Amino acid sequence: MNIFECSSKPYFFTEWRRFFFEKDPEMKLQRRKIFVDVVADRILGGMEDSLIVKGGDTLVGDEITWADLLFGTTIGFFEDTVDGTLLDLYPNLRKVKRRVWGHPNIRKWLSQRPVPNIKLLREIPLAV
Repeated sequence: MNIFECSSKPYFFTEWRRFFFEKDPEMKLQRRKIFVDVVADRILGGMEDSLIVKGGDTLVGDEITWADLLFGTTIGFFEDTVDGTLLDLYPNLRKVKRRVWGHPNIRKWLSQRPVPNIKLLREIPLAV
Protein backbone atom coordinates (compact mmCIF):
# COMPACT_ATOMS: atom_id res chain seq x y z
CA MET A 1 0.00 0.00 0.00
CA ASN A 2 1.54 3.32 -0.99
CA ILE A 3 1.03 6.67 0.68
CA PHE A 4 -1.69 7.76 -1.75
CA GLU A 5 -3.72 4.58 -1.33
CA CYS A 6 -3.59 4.97 2.45
CA SER A 7 -4.67 8.58 2.56
CA SER A 8 -7.52 8.29 0.09
CA LYS A 9 -9.72 5.96 2.12
CA PRO A 10 -13.07 7.74 2.52
CA TYR A 11 -13.99 5.74 5.60
CA PHE A 12 -11.40 7.68 7.60
CA PHE A 13 -13.78 10.65 7.77
CA THR A 14 -16.87 8.46 7.81
CA GLU A 15 -15.69 6.66 10.94
CA TRP A 16 -14.66 9.97 12.51
CA ARG A 17 -18.16 11.34 11.91
CA ARG A 18 -19.72 8.22 13.42
CA PHE A 19 -17.56 8.67 16.51
CA PHE A 20 -17.83 12.43 16.84
CA PHE A 21 -21.58 12.72 16.46
CA GLU A 22 -22.48 9.62 18.50
CA LYS A 23 -24.69 10.55 21.44
CA ASP A 24 -24.75 7.25 23.35
CA PRO A 25 -21.67 7.24 25.68
CA GLU A 26 -21.04 3.48 25.42
CA MET A 27 -21.39 3.45 21.65
CA LYS A 28 -19.15 6.54 21.44
CA LEU A 29 -16.38 4.62 23.24
CA GLN A 30 -16.79 1.74 20.80
CA ARG A 31 -16.72 4.06 17.80
CA ARG A 32 -13.61 5.81 19.17
CA LYS A 33 -11.89 2.43 19.56
CA ILE A 34 -12.79 1.50 15.97
CA PHE A 35 -11.45 4.82 14.72
CA VAL A 36 -8.17 4.67 16.66
CA ASP A 37 -7.42 0.94 16.62
CA VAL A 38 -8.67 0.00 13.18
CA VAL A 39 -9.14 2.92 10.81
CA ALA A 40 -6.36 5.25 11.99
CA ASP A 41 -3.96 2.37 12.55
CA ARG A 42 -4.50 1.04 9.04
CA ILE A 43 -4.12 4.40 7.33
CA LEU A 44 -1.41 5.89 9.54
CA GLY A 45 0.43 2.57 9.64
CA GLY A 46 0.47 2.40 5.85
CA MET A 47 1.66 5.98 5.59
CA GLU A 48 4.36 5.33 8.22
CA ASP A 49 5.57 2.29 6.26
CA SER A 50 5.78 4.41 3.10
CA LEU A 51 7.81 7.05 4.93
CA ILE A 52 10.21 4.42 6.26
CA VAL A 53 10.88 3.32 2.68
CA LYS A 54 11.04 6.88 1.31
CA GLY A 55 12.96 8.42 4.21
CA GLY A 56 12.89 12.08 5.14
CA ASP A 57 10.28 14.22 6.83
CA THR A 58 7.94 15.02 3.96
CA LEU A 59 5.30 12.87 2.31
CA VAL A 60 6.41 13.61 -1.25
CA GLY A 61 9.78 14.92 -2.39
CA ASP A 62 12.15 16.81 -0.12
CA GLU A 63 10.26 20.07 0.43
CA ILE A 64 6.90 20.75 2.09
CA THR A 65 4.07 20.24 -0.39
CA TRP A 66 0.29 20.52 -0.30
CA ALA A 67 0.23 16.85 0.76
CA ASP A 68 2.21 17.71 3.89
CA LEU A 69 0.01 20.72 4.63
CA LEU A 70 -3.13 18.66 4.24
CA PHE A 71 -1.75 15.90 6.44
CA GLY A 72 -0.57 18.34 9.12
CA THR A 73 -3.91 20.08 9.41
CA THR A 74 -5.97 16.90 9.15
CA ILE A 75 -4.00 15.00 11.77
CA GLY A 76 -4.11 18.04 14.05
CA PHE A 77 -7.88 18.06 13.71
CA PHE A 78 -8.11 14.35 14.57
CA GLU A 79 -5.77 14.82 17.52
CA ASP A 80 -8.00 17.64 18.79
CA THR A 81 -11.25 15.76 18.35
CA VAL A 82 -10.38 12.08 18.93
CA ASP A 83 -7.04 11.39 20.57
CA GLY A 84 -4.03 13.63 21.10
CA THR A 85 -1.73 10.61 21.00
CA LEU A 86 -2.62 9.37 17.49
CA LEU A 87 0.96 9.83 16.27
CA ASP A 88 2.67 8.20 19.26
CA LEU A 89 3.22 4.99 17.30
CA TYR A 90 4.25 6.76 14.09
CA PRO A 91 7.50 8.72 14.64
CA ASN A 92 8.02 9.47 10.93
CA LEU A 93 4.54 10.94 10.56
CA ARG A 94 5.17 12.99 13.70
CA LYS A 95 8.30 14.38 11.95
CA VAL A 96 6.15 15.42 8.98
CA LYS A 97 3.68 17.20 11.25
CA ARG A 98 6.48 18.90 13.21
CA ARG A 99 8.15 20.08 10.01
CA VAL A 100 4.88 21.50 8.69
CA TRP A 101 3.86 23.11 11.98
CA GLY A 102 7.43 24.35 12.50
CA HIS A 103 7.61 26.23 9.20
CA PRO A 104 7.99 29.92 10.14
CA ASN A 105 4.95 31.13 8.18
CA ILE A 106 2.74 28.30 9.40
CA ARG A 107 3.94 28.71 12.99
CA LYS A 108 3.10 32.42 12.75
CA TRP A 109 -0.37 31.70 11.36
CA LEU A 110 -1.04 29.06 14.04
CA SER A 111 -0.14 31.55 16.76
CA GLN A 112 -2.52 34.18 15.35
CA ARG A 113 -5.49 32.12 14.15
CA PRO A 114 -8.70 32.05 16.13
CA VAL A 115 -8.92 29.05 18.44
CA PRO A 116 -11.25 26.56 16.76
CA ASN A 117 -14.43 25.79 18.67
CA ILE A 118 -14.78 22.06 18.16
CA LYS A 119 -18.05 22.02 20.08
CA LEU A 120 -19.71 24.02 17.31
CA LEU A 121 -19.12 21.10 14.95
CA ARG A 122 -21.47 18.98 17.04
CA GLU A 123 -24.30 21.38 16.21
CA ILE A 124 -24.03 20.82 12.45
CA PRO A 125 -26.76 18.38 11.41
CA LEU A 126 -25.09 15.61 9.41
CA ALA A 127 -26.51 12.25 8.45
CA VAL A 128 -24.35 9.46 9.81
